[in-house]
Amino acid sequence: MEIKSNLYFNFENGEFSDTDKQNLIISKKKFKDLKSVFLKPEDESIDDEKIMYEVTGYINEGKAGELNFGVTKIFPGEVNGEFNMTKGHYHEKMSHTEYYWGIKGRGLLILKNIDGECSVITVEKNSLHYIPENTAHRLVNISDEPLVVGACWPSDAGHNYGEIQEKGFPVRIFRSNDGYSISKITDNQTDN
Repeated sequence: MEIKSNLYFNFENGEFSDTDKQNLIISKKKFKDLKSVFLKPEDESIDDEKIMYEVTGYINEGKAGELNFGVTKIFPGEVNGEFNMTKGHYHEKMSHTEYYWGIKGRGLLILKNIDGECSVITVEKNSLHYIPENTAHRLVNISDEPLVVGACWPSDAGHNYGEIQEKGFPVRIFRSNDGYSISKITDNQTDN
């Protein structure tokens, strides 16, 4: 007897189709949820209820040996010239790794290891990115369309947002005449 899947994923646009919605989770982050992420968060041109990004995932949370599979869609825009981005996080289980792949749009993946060393990598359609252990990661949309990025990670990895909230990332991405510029932040500037 043939059994059809109840979960489908469109690799062209990054959208899920789950007929029973059993493990499909959608999380939407509004501007009011992200103000502490931007260097200069006071921007009266942006409504607090504006959706900045959303994460849709097929989640097996906390089950060792299982995998989570998800998609992050970061909408285009800027806050005082700084491009829209995700909060960024380490994994609670620092030894756990992750894969990202570009589905649509153009952006940057910021990686920061536990020694504070940082790298910035271009994310575009069909690019594949391995996120090693002990590494915080953040996505930034530098285009005028949504940046859609797929992800796969161990279901028991967890998310540690507090470390990034407290110490931030050492770089910021701003719009410039060349499209974007990467600016290092000084010791007295943080993500909050």
